[in-house]
Amino acid sequence: MLYPYSSAARSFKEVVESNASVAAMEDFLDSLASKFHEKHYLPMLAKKHIIGMYGDDLMNCSKVDLERRLFLCDEVTLLQDL
Repeated sequence: MLYPYSSAARSFKEVVESNASVAAMEDFLDSLASKFHEKHYLPMLAKKHIIGMYGDDLMNCSKVDLERRLFLCDEVTLLQDL
């Protein structure tokens, strides 16, 4: 018997290896919400990956992208502070 997270972990690996867009990763993160708690390892891993996808060039990011990145950073940081 496979654990429910096994297929989700494989799906995450496939999405990452396909060089998916930020929008595709956000969709994947949304799909995890129905299976896992928001602070579960897989959603947090997806959030960290999305943060990295925004890159380091903050001057060329839109305000919406910066706000989303900040929101994700806050969520990841709060969990790491526990």
